[in-house]
Amino acid sequence: MKVCFVTPHMLKSLFAFLRVKLMFFEKEWEQDCPLKDCLEEAAAGKADVFTFWQRFPDVKPKYKWYAEWDEIAVLDIQNGYDYWWNHVSKKTRNMIRKARKCGVIVKLAEPNEAFAKGIAKIYNETPVRRGKLFRHYGKTWKAVYESIRNVDNITYMGAYYGDDLIGFAAVKHTKKYSLLSQFLVLQEHLDKEPSYALIDKIVEVCSSLNVRYVVYERMQSEDDPLGFFKRRIGFNGFFVPRYFVPLTIKGVLAIEIYKKLYPLLYVILKSPRVKNLARRFYYLKK
Repeated sequence: MKVCFVTPHMLKSLFAFLRVKLMFFEKEWEQDCPLKDCLEEAAAGKADVFTFWQRFPDVKPKYKWYAEWDEIAVLDIQNGYDYWWNHVSKKTRNMIRKARKCGVIVKLAEPNEAFAKGIAKIYNETPVRRGKLFRHYGKTWKAVYESIRNVDNITYMGAYYGDDLIGFAAVKHTKKYSLLSQFLVLQEHLDKEPSYALIDKIVEVCSSLNVRYVVYERMQSEDDPLGFFKRRIGFNGFFVPRYFVPLTIKGVLAIEIYKKLYPLLYVILKSPRVKNLARRFYYLKK
């Protein structure tokens, strides 16, 4: 299998260009894909190709569909908080200490109205994050409150500067790992290093719950700021099989075309300019 170098937006843009509907398993980070149900749902949604990745830490391919290696970011904390602290970089420890000296306090948060208002403020700070449209921009605190209340198996953590919420994390607990599903801070307070303070608390809490792994979705390249941050705080890249299941004749042809064009696509899609165009094309198609 080859390494899957494209992002979800780029994959969707590519298949949209081929006039093929590609459907992802919506909860692929949170739970196993119930294949029969997923394939039926994808077919009902008139998808041509359905894609999903195999659950970490089970990385040995077990299906015969066409697949590529997809790199995810994993933090191994099975040896506990102290082990992580002693083996993470000195720079990371200094950033955590800096956050404490600046007065940043991280604590478990209740998903109440006050917390929802703080999250809404973070959501609405900017319409663009990491060079792309931010999907939560414009949400009211009431909409945020409805989305966080009465949700099972999620631990919320807030980074506070005085009484103000300047960052938060949502950690979803699954059977095989805990998922860092949301992780955002106010950009105006970046100088206080709330991101590092949040990670410190996440490791502490997850270790106390005997969690073995924390997954932070995909692993970006080292020259990407987020990829650099993930590596600095102890995340490593692990490869899992991503499967592409054709559901129609058009889907079969699209996968065959994609396989033939892969070497050329690898060169073209590595370009930052092409990546930005792919993102824009994807959002225009939505």
